[in-house]
Amino acid sequence: MGFDNLHRLVFWGGMVFTCYFLVPALVVKLVLRENLSDYGIARQGLLKGLKTYVILFLLILPLIIFFSYNDHFQATYPFLK
Repeated sequence: MGFDNLHRLVFWGGMVFTCYFLVPALVVKLVLRENLSDYGIARQGLLKGLKTYVILFLLILPLIIFFSYNDHFQATYPFLK
């Protein structure tokens, strides 16, 4: 089945989120007692560059799909079979 390791990937994603975002954000708020916006994390202006990001994503998506069928690519990024 193609989703046998899905639980591991969800765990990995959760750990990445926790270690790279949640723990540092809690340290900034609870230990340093500073605003996250001082560190570049804010809701204000979040959608400002969305159009640019969507256009860039749509430009690169065909290449991602094309190369995802390559054997070398699949050997390098074997997240889900």
